[in-house]
Amino acid sequence: MSSMPPFFFFVSRTLKVLCKILFRFEHHGAENVPQTGGVILASNHASHLDPVVIACSLHRSCNAMAKEALFKVPVFSWVIRKLGAYPVRPSGVDRTSIRQCVEAAKSGNALIIFPEGQRTDNGELQPARAGVGMIAAMAGVPVVPIYVQGSYDALPRGSHWPRLAKIHVYFGKPILPPTEGSGDGRRPRDRNDAFTDQIMAEIARLGGVKLLRN
Repeated sequence: MSSMPPFFFFVSRTLKVLCKILFRFEHHGAENVPQTGGVILASNHASHLDPVVIACSLHRSCNAMAKEALFKVPVFSWVIRKLGAYPVRPSGVDRTSIRQCVEAAKSGNALIIFPEGQRTDNGELQPARAGVGMIAAMAGVPVVPIYVQGSYDALPRGSHWPRLAKIHVYFGKPILPPTEGSGDGRRPRDRNDAFTDQIMAEIARLGGVKLLRN
């Protein structure tokens, strides 16, 4: 039984068929994503295809952030809004974006976040920039780490046409955020930063890759 709105179901299933044809798309461990309740889906970000293949892997609808400029494109803007996208400024996640993320997760939605903040230039996993640990802690929801493999080869940054490369999506086990009553004596910011590091380490483990450091 699908928990998706009809429009989301139609678009995601249509795109899934196309991804299987073009990219021999496969997903692994999608059962780790809770079917109900708020959850953050934290993934590496190598391509515009990443949110598409993540959404195609799920049996529930999800929300994601998209560049603010995309919301000015006629018709396309209407489509991504219907699919639950939130605008984010080119400079990165601001207070408004953070509030939207927290409210979406608290409301029981599945929210895709890319901790690196933007697509990688070289296909390697970049250090986290987006404060996913803070958002998870504020919302009080689990984080499912995700690694998308092959999307950089299929549609790297700067490319306008996809290549026929195989794409796999790997989902890890949910990780619970730290709480204020954990008694570890750390400041909330330090605790959240450590949680972000834990998420990124798990993303790297899923992909069998090294995480670049600042």
